[in-house]
Amino acid sequence: MEQAETIQFTMNDWLSNAGIVGLHNILANADLSPRENENVLSMDTTDLDDFAHYYFKFFLDQYQSLSSYAKIMAYQEKFNHWQQTDYEDFSAEDYADFKDYIQNTLKYYAKANSFKKIYPLVINHLDVIQATKELPKLINLTQKNNFKVKRPEIIELMKEISQQLKPIYDYFTAPDAKKYFPVLSTLYTVVNNTWTNISYFNRSNKEPDFYIAYEKTFVDPVREYLTIDHSKDKYHCSNCNRPVTKTDLSYTFLNDMGFDTARKTSNVWDFNNDLTICPICQLMYSCSSAGFNFIYGHGLFVNSNNNIDELISINRKINQEIWQSSDDKRQVTPYAAMIRTLTEQQLKDKEYVLDDVQVIEYENEHYRFNILPRNIVRLFKKDAASFNRLRGANYSLNGTRHYVYEEVADHVLNSQNLYLYVNQILKIYLSQPTAVFIQAEQVDALLKINHDFLEGMKN
Repeated sequence: MEQAETIQFTMNDWLSNAGIVGLHNILANADLSPRENENVLSMDTTDLDDFAHYYFKFFLDQYQSLSSYAKIMAYQEKFNHWQQTDYEDFSAEDYADFKDYIQNTLKYYAKANSFKKIYPLVINHLDVIQATKELPKLINLTQKNNFKVKRPEIIELMKEISQQLKPIYDYFTAPDAKKYFPVLSTLYTVVNNTWTNISYFNRSNKEPDFYIAYEKTFVDPVREYLTIDHSKDKYHCSNCNRPVTKTDLSYTFLNDMGFDTARKTSNVWDFNNDLTICPICQLMYSCSSAGFNFIYGHGLFVNSNNNIDELISINRKINQEIWQSSDDKRQVTPYAAMIRTLTEQQLKDKEYVLDDVQVIEYENEHYRFNILPRNIVRLFKKDAASFNRLRGANYSLNGTRHYVYEEVADHVLNSQNLYLYVNQILKIYLSQPTAVFIQAEQVDALLKINHDFLEGMKN
């Protein structure tokens, strides 16, 4: 059978659309050219040739700065600075931070099970765990033997440690190490947010190389599917209606969505499972992690399903806002990034696109769904200045830090007025003034948002 030159993905439900956006992001990040036409995304079959590398390269490029690998390598640049300045500006705080780094970052990750699985794949055979154990013991400071007293001794110790850290840093900066370790933490903090239990995440998996495991599970079945004649197939994919020869692929691997069709036959009509999917849709669903915008355990996808161009565009703008804010050293959740995206002036003429749009939030291993109605979009735009004034406002309650910007957005998106919320903040301020970081003008902004919200509800 002659193989098709392109594979097409048609917009459908929110998870399919997240997979399509993710597929586009992965291919575009690899400088390939997926094509959008109304509600269809097309890719060349030749893009499958190195797709596993494109897949993990996306997560590497997107999330490396938040990875455990980045935390390990953070002190390499600091050591270079200290050596160049002969430790002139090395302070007690620097020493305390370094002690914490050695114990809770370098040694912790070096002996992590996920790292142990990767060590055999790296050509350099340095025993990283043993190398960290052989680092000199750091000096414990006391009130009598404080940093000022012990500083000369500590500086000499730091110089010795820097020499012993060099082969460890050389190990982690080797090309084959950089292929695996920077991606590793994203597997467990981003990729498996949307799917798990198969491929590299299968408990019975014996393939330590996640590139190979992904290729075997998701890419090879697509190649095989495209070379087979399906004219006599008896079954159809429940998502795209493509013909399939077998019913062994299902939604089981999708978090918070699928179920084990072999064990829970009562979940389907007449105990006859018809929720099978084709290898092409399985590949698409595996890309949904790249369609969501994740940061600090939160994820968000805006299912603006008018057409693919706008679906990709709005989620890309949210992504840009998240990472621009991170570059500016400001913590921002995907929710806050969405609000800022909606309040951009450049979206002013596209308001109709966002009418009753579906917003999917991921947190604590579960999805939460909201419908963003037209009046809420208008509120975000009308009160853009008030929302911006809330940035930085926060308070502490029962040992947990709460950020006003995100909580106000959550109230508004769930159609809850802010009277009780403002009252709660003021009560905390009266009883614990040091626990609340909010200014009078920010309280005014809260009241203005609430007033406009209630007016919008009337209309």
